[in-house]
Amino acid sequence: MHVTNPKTALIRRKIRVFTGLLLMAWAVAAFGWVWFARDLNFKIGEWTVNFWMAAQGSLLVFLLLTVLNALCINRWEKELRDEEAKAPPSSH
Repeated sequence: MHVTNPKTALIRRKIRVFTGLLLMAWAVAAFGWVWFARDLNFKIGEWTVNFWMAAQGSLLVFLLLTVLNALCINRWEKELRDEEAKAPPSSH
């Protein structure tokens, strides 16, 4: 049986919840615009907003989600490594 310290368990839970939230945001960015594209039919300059969101907006959201994921997960995994390094070795 593997016993983890409470802070390690908290960090792992935080990573799982954050990943789930990012997946939900990805799904909304991928499929959410489709349902509301006709309602976004107004212009900003020469571009109609519904076309821009379908063509470019989703890609920018995906890029933002990827960068956010990399920054947060790397920081939390470093905390996790530090916590596991501090833990005494378990005896079997």
